[in-house]
Parts: sequence; C-alpha cells; structure tokens
Amino acid sequence: MLPEYLQYWGFERQPFSLSPDPEMLFLSSQHREGIMRLKYGVVSNKGGVLLISENAGDGKTSILRKLIQELTDEYESKIRIAFIDHPTLTVNQMIAEIARQFGVSRVRKEKIDNLNALRGKLTELHEADIKSLVIIDEGQMLVHRPEMLQELRILLNFCVADTFLLSFIFSGQKPLEGAVKKMPEFWQRLPVRFFLRNLDLRDTGELLRFRVRVAGVANRDIFSPTAVEGIYRFSQGCPRVICSIADLALLVGHSMRSQKIDFSEVSQATTDMTKTGELFHYFSFMESKSKKRNRQCPSCKAFVKVKDSACSRCGSTLDGSAAEPEREEKVQCPSCLQLGSAALRCSFCGFLLAQTCPRCQRTNDADAAGCAICGYPLAGRHTLATRTLEDGLRKLKVQPVSSGMTKRFPMLEGEGRVFVGWAAPRFWWGETAELEAGGRRLAGSFFLAERAIVFVNGSDNRRIAYPEIRNVSITVAGRDGSISRPRLSLVLDSEELALTFPVKTDNPIQLSSLISDFITNKRLG
Repeated sequence: MLPEYLQYWGFERQPFSLSPDPEMLFLSSQHREGIMRLKYGVVSNKGGVLLISENAGDGKTSILRKLIQELTDEYESKIRIAFIDHPTLTVNQMIAEIARQFGVSRVRKEKIDNLNALRGKLTELHEADIKSLVIIDEGQMLVHRPEMLQELRILLNFCVADTFLLSFIFSGQKPLEGAVKKMPEFWQRLPVRFFLRNLDLRDTGELLRFRVRVAGVANRDIFSPTAVEGIYRFSQGCPRVICSIADLALLVGHSMRSQKIDFSEVSQATTDMTKTGELFHYFSFMESKSKKRNRQCPSCKAFVKVKDSACSRCGSTLDGSAAEPEREEKVQCPSCLQLGSAALRCSFCGFLLAQTCPRCQRTNDADAAGCAICGYPLAGRHTLATRTLEDGLRKLKVQPVSSGMTKRFPMLEGEGRVFVGWAAPRFWWGETAELEAGGRRLAGSFFLAERAIVFVNGSDNRRIAYPEIRNVSITVAGRDGSISRPRLSLVLDSEELALTFPVKTDNPIQLSSLISDFITNKRLG
C-alpha cells in the first residue's frame, strides 16, 4: 500500500523509487544514445562494450536493465544473458556463475573444467543461432584486481571462425576507465564505448515530469519551475539525488498541506539532507502510519483534515456529494496519430501537444498565443520548437552558420535564421551535401532554416517548405572523425527525397533527434 503522503498527491505507485525499474527510466537524449550504442555493440557482434558513468547514480544500472528488457523482447528465445551485479568473486566463482547462467548443468571446482564447459555451451548456443551476452555491472569494484580483469579479457578470445561466441558489456564508475586504459590489450577489445554524465536543467525537469506522469498524475504539474531549478542546483543533475530530493519534498509538501512543490518545500528537503532541522514532516509521516488523523477525499483520494468541509486539492465537497474521480485523459497526436497520455510532448514522436503558462502554471494548447485562464502571452509551437533546437545545438557545440556564408546563397533570403548548414567548397573538392530524388543524386549545399529546408546545387536548387512535408525520419549515414553525415528522409505529396549532409558534431544521434523534433513541430504548424 502506498504511504499516505504519496496518496495525498494522487499517485498510484512510487514515483521516485531508487530501484532500477526500466518502466521508470527517463530516457534523456544521452540515455537513448547509450542504449543504442550498447545494442549496436551486441547486435553487430563487436565483442566488447564499455559503459562508464561519470558519477554514482547517473543511471547505468537502469540502462542495463532497460537494454536487457529490449533485447529479450526483440530476440525472445534467441538470446541468453548472464548478468553479474556483484563481481567481488574469485576467478573460478566468476567463470562458474557465468556458466551456470548460460545453462551449464553442473559447475566444477576446477577452473579448467568450468572454462571447457562454458566454451562448449557457448558453441552449442552459437550453432543454434542464439546470441550470448555477459554483462558485468559495478566494474569499479575490480579496479585493484588486475587478475580478474585479465580473466574477463580472455573470455573475449572465445571465437569460432571470425565470430565471437559471446558479447561482453563491462559497466562501472569513472575509476574503471583508468584501470582498463592501463591494460591496452583489454581497452582495445572494448571498441564500443559510452560515457554517461549528469543531466542538465531541462532534462532534470523532464525526468521529474516523466516520473510523476508514469506514477499516475498526468493532469497537472506538481513541481514548479522554481522547485525544478532548486532540485537541479542541489543534485547537480545526478538522477539518484534528484529522486531522493523530490521524494522528500513530497513528504514536506504533504505535512505542510501544500498544493504544489515550490521553493520552500525543496529548501526544507535539501536542508534535511545536509544537516539536522525541522522534524514535523517526519512526525506527520510516522503518525499517519499508526493513527488516521485525516479522512480521504472520495474524488481525488487525497487526505484532508477531519474538520475540512471541502478538499483543499480538488475542491470537492466532503459531505457525500463529491464529483466523480478524474480519469486519465488520452489524446491522439496529430503528427504520428498515436494515442497516449496527455502531456506537453508526444512520447512517440516529440510533437508539442501543450505548453505551460509561466504565470499560473495552467496547461494550454501548444499553438495558443495566450493563456486561456489568465491571458498571459505564450510563446506558441514555432517559438518553442525553435528555442529547443537552438538550446540543443548550443549544448552540442554545433557551430552556427555565419552571415558571410549565407550571403553566398541568394536563396536563403527571406528564410529567417539558418540553424544548421554546410556550404559546398567553391571548387567542389571536399565534403558536400547530397540530394537523392527520382533516381538522381546531386551534390551541393544544405541549410536548415527557420521557414524551409534549402538545397543549392547551382542548376538544380530545391526549397522544401515545412508544411509540404508529410513524414520525416533521420538516421546517421556515417562518420569520419568530427564530421558526421545525418541522412534526412522526407515524404512529400508527390515524391520522396533523401538529403545527406555533413556536420561537425561529436553527438550525431542527439543532433538527429533535435532536427527531427524541429521539423515535426514546424510541418504541422
């Protein structure tokens, strides 16, 4: 049964549990990229994959659990996974445990017997076209055990012909990276690597909103923007600390009978985590476990004081004439037509469904120019999409298009700001953008502007206004050093186009997601 303070806010399940639950994992852009890289390492049979978190609590174990869930769903009975989350074993115990999880019926006392049994089992699984994956979590516990690291490295030698018999994911905190780097023979066998860092302010807010929604509160924002910023500043973006503060702030808000978590609740929660202070909210929680001092609103299920005649949260009267409980609203996204929970963005395609009024915190349509409640001017879909793109490009350190470059191309006049662009060299030596249409492939220059996508070839120029686009998808076609080549596939009314363009970025997947979201929100505006 949920604690009273969570029922007070209307939750149906724990919103900020610290256990690695895949359903509660907020997939920020870097978490999505991490899962994609790990999956790529496994599916493409690269052998070894390294996952490093900059700080404890960044979500590496949650990523591994999510990866296991997705691989199990995709491959069903065609994959076996051995997961070791407590690696402080002896060498023989480690090999025996991996063998046991792969289905070796009997493990032995001798290391060589277990190695032979493991090799035989892996060969048997390979011949049955079943993938074998070993995941070692908490690898930083092996930093001072080079003999174990060497043994794990040797497991990667299990091959048949030119194929690895198993894939290997090695996960741990920052010290693990240095330990593996000191062993070049191991470091080189981990060609796929991902380094997980803390969240930024925007993703901190999205994590809080995501968990609140999944836990059963989809129709209102519980944490104010001020509260989100306070949680971010104290946690420095560490997901585990974010969840700890948020949960304690909910307890503080319950004891104060707050309508929303704001600065005072977060301030009290952070104070409690660093020094002794107010005990009232703890007392209130403990008392509620032993004696019911309050009654429950039949409408929203919040707990209110016995003397209250109306619910302080939903306003329903408590004399038996309460309104019907609110049901979670389902909305259809105009972009991808998927049916999902009411939220600010579509969870499937990123299309903006709504925006929050900065003054009264009420939710309005994404295209609204003013708040329907208080009249406060709102940004609107196009402005929000543009801000998101500009902020994302700034964080990814994608260089803005210079005014000198745009002056070379008269077609860009009247197209507004140019966010991403690549100008073909004057003598056509070097990197160029490519347009594929109707079986023809043209080389030229590419620009993603405020009003349209522009391709310049000299004789074959194309301007693609966003409302012309019926569907959009983007993939990463290739990468050469710091130059990546996203491939933009566009479906128009009468034809299909593919645009591949060079861009300097270290995060092509995040950049692709940004551009896809931007075009999605511009094309239906």
